[in-house]
Amino acid sequence: VSTQSTGICKKQGIQLTSSKKWKENVVRSLLYGFAGNVAHRQPDGSYVSVGNRQQGKIHPSSVLSGNQSEASKVENDVIVFNEMVVTTATYLRTCSVMDKSWLQQQQGEGSNVEGGVVEG
Repeated sequence: VSTQSTGICKKQGIQLTSSKKWKENVVRSLLYGFAGNVAHRQPDGSYVSVGNRQQGKIHPSSVLSGNQSEASKVENDVIVFNEMVVTTATYLRTCSVMDKSWLQQQQGEGSNVEGGVVEG
């Protein structure tokens, strides 16, 4: 995502500036674009999306899958995903870890995420 965004900005002549919070800014942008694709981790390790309340697992090809993943180390256990793939199982692909407070902030700004109530 970062490489693509950088390339687009350069082609459009947009000046790039550095930010100490660039990862946070990218994930927040994904949250605004994919607000219905937020999912909360369940005790069994699966995730339930806030948009359609469907349960799924992080796709095995993701760097976030497995026991030592970034997702298992974060306190909030909330992800934003790009797509839900249904085969013999339901998988969430192209996932990013996010802070639960970002979803709460977006809801405070009038987000229309159906069923997107953050539960503690």
